[in-house]
Amino acid sequence: SHDLISEASLGKSYLEEMGIKPWRQVQPDFDPVRIGQIMSTYYGGRSDVHRRREILPAFYCDFLSMYPTVNSLMGLWAFIISDGMTEEIATDDVRSILENWSPEDLQNPANWKKLHCIVQIMPDDDVLPVRSVYSYGAPRNEAGKSANIAINRLSSPEPLWFTLADCLASKFLHPEHKAPTVVQAIRFIPNRPQQTLKPVNLQGNPDNRVAPLEKDFFRRVIELRREVKQRKQRAADEAEKARLDAEQFALKILANSASYGIFVETLVEDLEKLEELKRYGFDGTEALI
Repeated sequence: SHDLISEASLGKSYLEEMGIKPWRQVQPDFDPVRIGQIMSTYYGGRSDVHRRREILPAFYCDFLSMYPTVNSLMGLWAFIISDGMTEEIATDDVRSILENWSPEDLQNPANWKKLHCIVQIMPDDDVLPVRSVYSYGAPRNEAGKSANIAINRLSSPEPLWFTLADCLASKFLHPEHKAPTVVQAIRFIPNRPQQTLKPVNLQGNPDNRVAPLEKDFFRRVIELRREVKQRKQRAADEAEKARLDAEQFALKILANSASYGIFVETLVEDLEKLEELKRYGFDGTEALI
């Protein structure tokens, strides 16, 4: 369609066609302070290089549709189709998880559904993601330098919010396997499904039907892509192979954009008058703007 701005627009359209209303529409009274705490835990993807300019053996590893797979394993579809979410204090449970879980516990998909938590910790030489300016040799506050994400040894005089997953990673990456000190933890629970949900046929094909109350959308798209790729391998006609390749690629883009790129949107709005706000810079300094 000429109205599509990006691949994410297609994902949004499918969710709308299924009768799914955006979270902020179904739960407009959600505490804005809690939203800020949730947003402060978001870091996004990164790439790490630990050994530079050395010739070393390497293994190429790829993950099947990583973003939608993570969404499916964590059971996040229940949040997307819900009419909102509630929260509960989970401090004691999270402290127990951080104390007792091993990397093997994270290989159990059943445990992924226990990660719907944000955790306020007192960072004390913990191994955590930090968004900052990492340009080598440049002043940290030099104008025009982009902030990036890296894993660092982090300490802070003030408590900070992270996801439970990042807190677990900190424990596993720390040389002494030290768990972060938990101040409090909040677990989120999806409410009942929205009452406006209805099935949709992906790509207009009745064989690609998705019923949001019965099937995880992300899992369904991954399964359909796998089926299309298998048909492509069996196809003898080159034109049919090309068509099926385009179809599986479209499903891949749909799955990734709908599972990752559409749930946080930042809109810049000019204020009618100046307001004084406190903010914390990427270098940890406090300033008024």
